[in-house]
Amino acid sequence: MRNRIFWGIVLIILGLLFLFGYQMGLPVWSLIWPFMIIVIGCWILLIPVLSKGMEIVQEEFSLPLEGAQQATIKIEHGAGTINLRSADLPDQLITGNFVGGVKSSVSSSQGKYRIKLQSKVEFVNFLPRFQKEKRLLWNLSINRTVPLKIKMETGASDNHLDFKDAQLEELHLETGASSTEIILPENCALTRVNVESGASAIKIHVPEKVAARIKVSGLIGKTINMDRFPQNGDCYQSLDYEKAKNRAEINVESGVGSVEID
Repeated sequence: MRNRIFWGIVLIILGLLFLFGYQMGLPVWSLIWPFMIIVIGCWILLIPVLSKGMEIVQEEFSLPLEGAQQATIKIEHGAGTINLRSADLPDQLITGNFVGGVKSSVSSSQGKYRIKLQSKVEFVNFLPRFQKEKRLLWNLSINRTVPLKIKMETGASDNHLDFKDAQLEELHLETGASSTEIILPENCALTRVNVESGASAIKIHVPEKVAARIKVSGLIGKTINMDRFPQNGDCYQSLDYEKAKNRAEINVESGVGSVEID
C-alpha cells in the first residue's frame, strides 16, 4: 500500500516537473510523454478504486500428451507468482491453474509442439493491478519425460521453477523487478540457461551430479559456490565439466540485483 502510494506520487511529481520544463519553448509534441507519466501515476493511485468489486478470473488449462516428442513453451506473465514444476503426467504434456486467466495457443508438427501461455491482463502487465492475495498466480506442471525449451517473460513476479526431474534443454528468462528460484535437472545431458533481469534476486540450484559452466555479468552482487565451480578466466566451471555426463551452461546478465548459484 505504502509503496503504491509513494511511486504514484513520485511519477505524478516527475511528470509535472517535465511538463513545466517543456513550457520553456520546446515543441508541443514533447508534452506527450510527460503527460503519460502523469497518467500512469494516477492509475497506480486509483488501482484500489478501479479494481474494487472486480471479478478475478480463474481458469484451467491442460494439453494431452498425444505422442509429443518435444515441446517449446513461451510464457508471458505480469505481476504475480509462477509455480512451475516437472511431474509424472501419463496422459498430459502440460496442465495448470491460472488466476487472472490465460490465453493459450498450440501448434504441432511431427511430434514437436509449440505452446504459448499469455496473461489475459491486457493493461500494462507489470502494474500491481490486483490486491496481494489476488495477484496473478499460475501453478503449472509439465511432463518430465518430454524434452523442453522454455522462454519466460515476467514482470514484478515471484518465480519458483523446479526442473529437477525434467528434460530441460533450454531456459531463457527475461524478468524485471522479481525474485526467481531455479532448480536445474538432475539427468539431462545438456541444459542451457540464459537469464536477463533488472532489479532482481536470482537463485540457481545445480544438482550435485551436474557439472556447470557459469558466466555472470552486470552491476550485480554474486555469490557462487567456488568449491564446486572454481573461477576459470571470465567464468566459473566445474573441474570435470568437459567429461561430465550431465552439464549446465548458465549465463546471467543483470542490472541492479543479486545472483546466487550453488
